[in-house]
Amino acid sequence: MDIGWRSGKMKYSILILALLTFNNSVLADCDNSKLSDKDNLTSCKRNALDEVLLDMRYTAIREVIQGAEQGNAEEQTILGKMYYTGKDVPQNYNQAAKWYLKAAEQGDAEAQNYLGLLYGSGEGVTQDYKQAAQWHQKAAEQGHAEAQNYLGLLYIKGLGVTQDYKQAAQWYQKSAKQGFAVAQFILGSMYYKGQGVTQDGKQVIYWFQKAAEQGHVRAQTSLGTIYYKGQVVTQDYKRATQWYRKAAEQGFAEAQSLLGVRYYEGQGVTQDYKQAAENFIINPEDSPEQQAVSHFNRGNALAQSGELEKAIKDYEKALELNIKFDDAHANKALAEKLLEQQEEQDQQNQDQDQDQDQDQDSEDEKSDDDSKSDESQDSESKDNESKDSESEQEDSSDQQNQSEQDSDGQSSDEKDSDEQEADENESDKQSDEEKEAEAAKAEEDAAEEGQQGPGAANPADELSDEEKQALEQWLNRIPDDPGGLLKRKFLYQYKQREHQDEG
Repeated sequence: MDIGWRSGKMKYSILILALLTFNNSVLADCDNSKLSDKDNLTSCKRNALDEVLLDMRYTAIREVIQGAEQGNAEEQTILGKMYYTGKDVPQNYNQAAKWYLKAAEQGDAEAQNYLGLLYGSGEGVTQDYKQAAQWHQKAAEQGHAEAQNYLGLLYIKGLGVTQDYKQAAQWYQKSAKQGFAVAQFILGSMYYKGQGVTQDGKQVIYWFQKAAEQGHVRAQTSLGTIYYKGQVVTQDYKRATQWYRKAAEQGFAEAQSLLGVRYYEGQGVTQDYKQAAENFIINPEDSPEQQAVSHFNRGNALAQSGELEKAIKDYEKALELNIKFDDAHANKALAEKLLEQQEEQDQQNQDQDQDQDQDQDSEDEKSDDDSKSDESQDSESKDNESKDSESEQEDSSDQQNQSEQDSDGQSSDEKDSDEQEADENESDKQSDEEKEAEAAKAEEDAAEEGQQGPGAANPADELSDEEKQALEQWLNRIPDDPGGLLKRKFLYQYKQREHQDEG
C-alpha cells in the first residue's frame, strides 16, 4: 500500500511546492556544460526528479511515523502494514502487531481485522484463535466486510468460538451483501449443503453467480459443475463449459482439468482431443495420486489424437507416481502396440509408394513405345494412300486415252453408208436390252443375300484367326483416355485403404 497518500496528515503542499520549483532547481543543479546535450539534460532532470520524489517519500514516511507515535490510529494502521509487508521499512511482524494493537484499541476496524489475522496465523504474536475471534468480532460489528467473512469462517471451523453454522451463515450473509466475493461463494455453498440455512437451489445459483461475476475461480468452477450435472438447474453443457473456461483462463488447475474432460467428451464444445490434452494440466500442489490421474487423462487425450509417443510418456509418469495404476499399465501397453503397428504400416506404405512409382515409370515407358508404334503405322498408312492415289491417276489417264480412240473410230464409221448405220442401231438396241436384263438379275441376287450395301462387309472377316488375335491385342494396348493410368492408381490406393479398414 502506498502509505504516503493514505495518511490524513500528509502535507500535499510539499508536493505542489516541489513541482512548482522543480524546473528551476534542476537547471540550477545540473552542470551547465551538459545543457547543450539534450539526452544528458533529460537524464539530469530525471535523476533530479527521482531525488525529489525520494525525499518526498522519506518525508511522508517520517510523517507517518511521527503521526503514529503521536497516537493517530490511521497512521498507526498504515505503519503496521508497512512493517508487515516490508515496504519502505524492514519487514517485522512484531512491530506490525504492536502498531495494529495500538490502532485496534482505539477502535480502528481495519487494524482490528488485521490484528485478528495475526492472532489466527501466529505471526508476531502467539497464535490464539480466541483473541482472533474477539478482534474479528469487534471489526465485524463495525460493518467490516472482510472481518465478517473471517468471523463466519471461525464459526464454521469452531476455532476460538463454539462451532455454529447458523452464526456463520449470518456473518457470511452480512459480508456477502457488501459484495465480498469469498463470502458470497461460501454462503452459496452453505445453501447448497443446507448448513445453517435451509437448502435452496435458487440461493445457490444467486450467490455463486455473484461471486463468479467478480472472477472468483472456485465460484466459477462450482457453477460450471452445477450446470454440468443439472443440479438445481436445467442441465446445460454449454454453460458449464463457459464457466469452466473462465476459471481455467485464470490458471485454476481444477477448472482446466474439467475443461479438458469437456473437450475429450465433446460436451458443450466440439470434441477436440488436442485441446483436451492441453487442458490436462499437472498441478504440483495435488497429491501424487491426483497427479497420476492427470497424467493418465492427458495420455488418453494424446493417444486419441494420434500422438502415441507422447501418450506413452504420460502413462509412464502416471506409473512413476502410482505403480498400482492398472489402467495406466493397460493403456500404455495398448499405445505401444498401436505405435508398433503404425510404424509397420508406415514402412509398408513407403514400400508400396516405391513400387507404384516404379510401375508408373514402366507404364510411361510402355505408353511412349505404343505412341511410337502408332506414328509408324500412321506413316505406312499415308504411304499406301499416296500409292493408291497415283494408281487412280494412271487409271484415269488410260480411260481418257481409250475414250479418244473410240471417238476417232466413231468418226470413221460416219463415212459408212446408211445401211451400215441402220444395222449398228439395231445391234445397239439389242445390247441395251441385254444389259437391263443382267442388272435386274443382279438386283434379285442381292435381295436374296440380305441386300447388303457397299462397305457393309466386315474387313475382319477376311482375316485369319491369328491375325484377328494380333489385332485385338494391339487395340487393347491403346489407353481409353489420357487419365487412364491415374485412374488405375487411384483405384489401387482406394482398394488398399478399403482393405486396411476391413482389417
